[in-house]
Amino acid sequence: MNSSNQEKRPKLFSYYRQSKPFLRADILLLAVLLTAAVLAAVFSYTGKPLGERAEIYIGGELVGTYDLNQNKEIVYEIGITVHIHDGEIAVTESDCPDQLCVHMGAISKTGDRIICAPNKFVVVIRGENNDYGAITGRRQS
Repeated sequence: MNSSNQEKRPKLFSYYRQSKPFLRADILLLAVLLTAAVLAAVFSYTGKPLGERAEIYIGGELVGTYDLNQNKEIVYEIGITVHIHDGEIAVTESDCPDQLCVHMGAISKTGDRIICAPNKFVVVIRGENNDYGAITGRRQS
């Protein structure tokens, strides 16, 4: 670059060009945030026991309770197919437009749920100890 271009630049750019990219405090803060994120992920995925049965609700009414230790496919008239296999349950087909309930995959832990809002369809995993909150999925004390 020629010197005339450098003269036209604001002083702000020269400050950033001369400053260090990260301070020690920035690196420490980043490390603390990453550690907290990893711990939160581990806690949320390992904190709940495996469920024993699945309760299925349509329009807020319980329409079925199924043992998770069976292999079964259930087709509902609202356009949803549920598959139970090896202790897990998943929505495998749905006529809803966004397919979020299908993309959630299989669930197996107490308190987990699959929700299909367009069809007012909910699957909730229950276990021996049902003191998990319906909203948070965490053990109630």
